Amino acid sequence: MSHLLLDELKNSNNFLKKMKIFDFRHNHIFKEEERSEIFNKVLKNDEVIWTPHLTPYFWKISGLDKNKYDTFVETGTYRGFTIDYLKNKKAYKEFHTIEITDKWYNFCREKYKNDDNIHTYHGDSSYVLPKILEKINKPCIIFLDAHYSGGTTGKSNKNEDTPIIDELEYLKNRPYDDIIILDDIGFVGQVGGEEPDKIPEDNVVWAPFHYDWAHVSMKKILNCKKSNYVSVQNFYSLYTLTPRDDQLIWFPKKNSE
Repeated sequence: MSHLLLDELKNSNNFLKKMKIFDFRHNHIFKEEERSEIFNKVLKNDEVIWTPHLTPYFWKISGLDKNKYDTFVETGTYRGFTIDYLKNKKAYKEFHTIEITDKWYNFCREKYKNDDNIHTYHGDSSYVLPKILEKINKPCIIFLDAHYSGGTTGKSNKNEDTPIIDELEYLKNRPYDDIIILDDIGFVGQVGGEEPDKIPEDNVVWAPFHYDWAHVSMKKILNCKKSNYVSVQNFYSLYTLTPRDDQLIWFPKKNSE
């Protein structure tokens, strides 16, 4: 996807004061000078783009072994933007991605037909995700991004805008130390937006759309988190390269912390 223009952030005098970053290791909010250091690192990052690629800072604070996470699982393929980026970066050895619509599943199946390490699946991720993960007996990085986004994107088989609760309820009982990235949490509990007058042409990537996440609450989401897991909210590419705060990253807390 396109790079974020950081001029607005650079020119915002109040940005650092509003940017409250929680350090789970020491149970405190970063001081202003610490936030300044982090912010400067963000501004120097040449790859502030919409992708769930985990940053070096994430691996540092989590204490997890990056080499143990060589499999990426995604719900909501759409046009394959995320897979394209991670593939080009050689970020993982194996990719699994689920798409509910016929249109974009067929598009990506054709797109990746010569990539032996990219596996595309068709269907509702509520049902397909468990089937995939039952065959993967190791921890994965799991990116939950299957939700209705207007235009030619799709809804779940329950005609809901997002299957995130069904996905998380399954993942809670998976016996592996997966890293879970929840995207677009700004929609949680919200209803809004509007549908365009007609289905946009294919060259319109993100169309206006009406969303309804009223059935999803943060309480329901957090009830699906494993008891030994840490939850952090992304802040301007601190934990992933997505330059917004609408992602949660869940990961196992090391016993030594």
